[in-house]
Amino acid sequence: MTHPLGSDDLVLCSGTIRRAPFDLTVRAAAAAGFRGISLYYDEYRTARRAGWSDGDLREFLDDHDITVAELDGRMDWLPGDTGAPSTAEFVAAASALGARSITVLEVRGRQVGGPLTLRATASAFAAVCDRAADHDLLAHIEYFPQSG
Repeated sequence: MTHPLGSDDLVLCSGTIRRAPFDLTVRAAAAAGFRGISLYYDEYRTARRAGWSDGDLREFLDDHDITVAELDGRMDWLPGDTGAPSTAEFVAAASALGARSITVLEVRGRQVGGPLTLRATASAFAAVCDRAADHDLLAHIEYFPQSG
């Protein structure tokens, strides 16, 4: 079972070791004294395609005393988003990993206030938060260099 992260626990951001396989990321984090990792959704999917089940992933995390702090990456959550996993798929993956939170990104450079209204954006984020809360997950919006 994954362990909750404390305020003094270090979390390895997967962006610092981009595209490392799941097992290598977990081993490196554990060896360096980290208690948590962030994980990209694509890394989760890659591990699943390589034959890891959700149970295998959780067991490996537990064996190394590592918690997934957040599942990061693109998901379809804003009006007009296509081509990424749905919010339901993303949240299900985060829940299966025992993650603490999910990161919500806008990656197409669409600015709030144009066709993407503040009301529509807030409503979409509220829907993500509701779905995340159903799985005891937090949701946060992350600034991304290409975001609007």
